[in-house]
Amino acid sequence: MFPSVKLLDYAARQAELEASDNPFATLVLAHLAAQATRDDDQARYERKLYLTRRLYERGLTRQRIIDLYRFIDWILRLPEDLELQYTDAIFRIEEGLQMPYVSYVERRGEARGVAIGIARLLRGQLETRFGSLPPEALARLEGADVDRLMAWGERVFDARTLTDANADRSV
Repeated sequence: MFPSVKLLDYAARQAELEASDNPFATLVLAHLAAQATRDDDQARYERKLYLTRRLYERGLTRQRIIDLYRFIDWILRLPEDLELQYTDAIFRIEEGLQMPYVSYVERRGEARGVAIGIARLLRGQLETRFGSLPPEALARLEGADVDRLMAWGERVFDARTLTDANADRSV
């Protein structure tokens, strides 16, 4: 038989957990943060960022960081706007430490890079075909996802007008 432990009993021992190198301390801290920030997205963002930064500062192996990060990412879900803010913060941390990107951060970075590249290419094609783009078209290009950009790109050579090139016909 295994002894049972109630994680909430560790709430009063957070300083001890934060000082520990034991990976289970990180898991307990993430659980406590999830409980404490259930109704406060901004506080959850701050705790998630703190716990993730802590992984890098501990000098853990890449695989250990990925494994613990995945748990933190799973238990401390954020709304999309804060997830993007979090991703940007992690990019800055990783660039400063010259560490490789991991999990959600890596996927978000790749998607962002692909979208930026496609948007630049499409903008050049649209400007070559139709001349200077109005500000609303530029804003739509910057905010579009990869699928929408690809749809616009497929239409650019057959379109007679800028509106015809737009996948949803509202530029």
